[in-house]
Amino acid sequence: RELAVFRPDPLKSAIDQYINDHYQEDVYLSDLAKVLGKSISSVAQFLRNKYHTCFKDLLIERRLCAAEEYWKLHPTASIRECAAAAGFNDQFYFSRIFRKKRALSPREFRARWNH
Repeated sequence: RELAVFRPDPLKSAIDQYINDHYQEDVYLSDLAKVLGKSISSVAQFLRNKYHTCFKDLLIERRLCAAEEYWKLHPTASIRECAAAAGFNDQFYFSRIFRKKRALSPREFRARWNH
């Protein structure tokens, strides 16, 4: 018998680490590619083919998780404050994307978490 050993993909780990370190900044796929020493198209193709996602979606998901974490620590924070803390420059875009990805508005999320 053989034991299957899970080894994380080093390129995906580097991408995730970069996003975790920089999600609060204005960050672009070109910045990530430069840090990795790869072309923009090779990084985009890697994410699309191997993980069925794209840099933008990974970044948005990380920012949404950060927003949820922020509200758990700061339950009275406004939508604007939470959006800014999570790296969103526009609170209205944040509200739209939060509703689309989480199936409830930021205000509804905050109310459910606080009760």
